[in-house]
Amino acid sequence: MASLLYVCQQNNNRSPMAEVITKEKLIKLGLSDVVVSSAGVDQTQLTGMVFETEQALVRMGYYPGSHTPMAIPKNSQEAAEFLKPYDIILCMKNAQVKEVVRRVPSIESKVSTLHQFAGLSSEDVEDPNDILRATRAYPLLMCSPYAARKLALHVFGYADRRDTRIALDVHERVAKKIENLADYIINALIEKGIATLLTPA
Repeated sequence: MASLLYVCQQNNNRSPMAEVITKEKLIKLGLSDVVVSSAGVDQTQLTGMVFETEQALVRMGYYPGSHTPMAIPKNSQEAAEFLKPYDIILCMKNAQVKEVVRRVPSIESKVSTLHQFAGLSSEDVEDPNDILRATRAYPLLMCSPYAARKLALHVFGYADRRDTRIALDVHERVAKKIENLADYIINALIEKGIATLLTPA
């Protein structure tokens, strides 16, 4: 049994996307020997996924379920204990790889970006919020957790609904990129002998 940890900044957006997508793909393939989790390098004030992350996953046919963000401890000893159960640690950005390795140098061989593990490149998976900072959707995005955002849609009318659609489209675009990477990652797990396809009886 192998364990895979996806890491993003605050574990409320990209890494839970990757966790949900990879888990469902593994189930469909009959791969039961890989456990998938996610965490962030920083704490978040949110108690679940970003609203647009949940909605993007639903639009793509995934079931997000409930999610409680987790953070890798800042303290090196605590971080080492936290990361000890994981065989593979895949970060969304090269900067997060460096930060994880800075906290726990001994696990450097386990840590890479999604693209690197998939054998593609050293490219980052960009944060949807970074993409949205240049759009008028960003102030609405930052106004809430889920309930406040829903209220904002009713109070502000069409223009803000449009902004929220822009935000959702950006999150879905990032989710589709992660979905594509998940296929490469699963193939790499199989090729490396970490995951085993079950042969039908």
